[in-house]
This record gives sequence, C-alpha cells and structure tokens, in this order.
Amino acid sequence: MIPIVVVPFASEIHGKEYYVGLYDIIKNHIAVYGVEIHKEIITDPEEAIRVGKKYSGFLPIAITLTGGTSSLIESFSDGGNFERIIMFSHSQHNSLASAVSARSKMERRGITSLVYHCSNMNSTECMLIIRDMMSVAKSVATVIGSRVGLLVDRDTKNEIEETFEFRFNASIHIKPFEQVLEEMNRYSESDVNEVKKRITGVIDVEGPGEYMDEVARLYLVLKNFVVNDKLDAVAIDCFPFILKKGITPCIPLSLLNSEGIIAGCEADLPALLGLMLSRLLTGRSGWMVNVVDVSSNRCVLAHCTIALDIAKNVRSVAHYESGKPYAVTGEYIGEFVTLLSIDRDFTVASIATANVVASGTLGYSACRAQMVLEFSHSTEYLPNIVPNNHHIVMQGNLRKKLTEVLYMLGFDVIDYREYEGYSCA
Repeated sequence: MIPIVVVPFASEIHGKEYYVGLYDIIKNHIAVYGVEIHKEIITDPEEAIRVGKKYSGFLPIAITLTGGTSSLIESFSDGGNFERIIMFSHSQHNSLASAVSARSKMERRGITSLVYHCSNMNSTECMLIIRDMMSVAKSVATVIGSRVGLLVDRDTKNEIEETFEFRFNASIHIKPFEQVLEEMNRYSESDVNEVKKRITGVIDVEGPGEYMDEVARLYLVLKNFVVNDKLDAVAIDCFPFILKKGITPCIPLSLLNSEGIIAGCEADLPALLGLMLSRLLTGRSGWMVNVVDVSSNRCVLAHCTIALDIAKNVRSVAHYESGKPYAVTGEYIGEFVTLLSIDRDFTVASIATANVVASGTLGYSACRAQMVLEFSHSTEYLPNIVPNNHHIVMQGNLRKKLTEVLYMLGFDVIDYREYEGYSCA
C-alpha cells in the first residue's frame, strides 16, 4: 500500500482570503478519512516542484481551489514523478476548467488521471462525492505496493505473478507446500480445538469429522502467514493441495474471508485482485465463481466455497470434483450484484450488474455453491468476450466506482451490456 496525500493549488489572482477559507471547508470534509493533508496552499511553480518531490511515492489528490492552477499541478507532477493523480474541483472561480486542463496535460504525459467534481461544497451531495473519491483512492493505493502470499507446489514465481508485481509495484511471497505441510504439524491440540470449535459454531459440518483437525491446521497456517508476513491477501493452489493432503482449503478460506482476511482459491491472482477490490469497495467479501452455463439473459455461477459474511444457511458438503472433505455451500445474501473478471496480463477487466434469481445448492452438476443471475441483456455471447474463467461477485451496484478504480490501475474496462447483439460470425 502507498500513502495518499491531499495537496491544494490556487492562483493568487483569485484572492487569498477566498481560497484559504474554501480549503478550510475541504480539509474538514477530508480529515475524517485519515490521509495526509498538505497544509500550505501551493501558488508558485518552484514550490509545486518541491512539494512534489516531498510526496514522491504517494497517491496525490490535487485540489484545484481556483482556475489558473493546471500548470502548477504539472510542475507538482514533474517533482513527484507520479504515475497517477486524482483531481478534485468545484463550481466556482474556474476550478473545474483547471482540473480538466490538468487532467488533459497529465494524460498526454502518460499519467493516469481522474477528476471528481462537486457543485456545492456545503451540500450532502458533495460529501458523498468526497466519500466515493476517497473510497476509490484508498482502493487504488492499497493495490499499489501490495504484499500477496501464495501457497503453491513450487518455490519460484511464474509469469503471471511477475506481471502482477511489475504492474502494481507489488511483492509476491511464495510458501511451498513442503513448508505448509511442515507448519501444519506445529500447532498444539488446544490451538486446533479452538479453531474447530469456531468452525462448527458457524458451519453445519456434514459427513465424517475426523478431517477437521487438518482443516483447522491449514487455517492456522494461512492466517499466520498473513499476520507474520504482513500480507494484504493470500491464495492457495487448491487442486495440487487436495491431491497431497486429501482435504480442501474451502472451509479455511470461507472463515478467513469472513474475518476480513482476503483469501482466494486456485492461486488465481487476477481473481484475488478482484476479491481485494470487493473488500475495499464494499467492506464485505467477494465470491469467486465459475460461469457454468449461459442462456438467454441468465447465467449460472458456481464454486466450491463461499465466505460466511455473504451467505446464510452455510453447511459443508463433499467437494464436487474430488469427493474430498469439505466444500462449503450456502444461500447468497443480497439481491443485486456486480460481476468482475480480470485477465491474466492485468490489462483488461470486465464488469456487469445483475439480479440474483436463486442461490444455494440448486441441483446443477457443478460446484456446490451455486447462483442464478438475470441480466438486462443477453448473456449468450459471454464465452467469447470474458477475459478469464473466474468472476468475482460483489454486493450492490459498483459499476461506477469499480470502473474508476480499474481505470486508475491501468485497465481497459469492458462492460458486458455494450456487447448486446455481439456475434463472432
């Protein structure tokens, strides 16, 4: 994660009393978000360069208090060598014109930029705009420089993992299965029993319970990996682990996500990034799924686990593909969702919104946690345009904020509704 800084810019021609008073209002709105706020208002190009250098490595939010500030922001960007910048404007003293001009100059230099605009600084609407801006900024800042752990049957990074590190200045931390299996045996009986008690308190465990000790031990390995290595997210390569150990990681992942620890399946980094964005934008877990059927304007989704904080009537069943213990199923909490899929180069992402028609174990020949969605458009073309097999289901309508976050992270965004009538013929 990188820090965020709010930096104000003004032209002295507009009068110091005016823009100082305005900045006091803006600071009061933003102070609750716990980000760095630069106190002095920048009015001089040399000062802009100096302040830019000071905050190099930050995600800056430039406040255009007045018009005549786009060149100052340009100098500020030169000093900080920023890769991305957010602008915030209002409706008076040509503030918006300068924000648009600054965005144009930044984009021309290859600096990803986004403008948030507020008409009335004292309105409730403006406070909501600032809230959304800070939500997007914090999501972007968390992904940049993130630390991600992977439990895999190897000790080297693959091409996708190296691409993730390069795209987001992130770091991947590998824990080979040999080390995982060794660490699973280190935990005391009391530690294991405590975790088992928690699991059986929130999940209706069906079938033989003799595997629950190993499930609890895997949970402890995953959780301590995150805590000790200060990770932002973790994922495990499920199928090789099932073959080695005879159990699935489904219950540990479900429990970890419900505790606010972002944990993904199949060591799928694009999907894990989607799970991170769900947690950051909604405060709740995302659900990683496969699309298993499309017909008319509906699609069927399924996977072998679901987080406890987004499901009810949660129970464990046999894992669909392997028959091993345990998969997790339950009924999804929520009636309207956003879908996200990210490609393996981290350059293209797709989004859609849909209504939840049904969820739970619905009888499809697929993983046990299942969902039927209904869209406002056809879904039959999806197999030919989706960027990846996995999608992340997020609660609510996140189309706007998610598009803004993805744009700031350097993605081209596909909206499925734009492909109505698509044909590959």
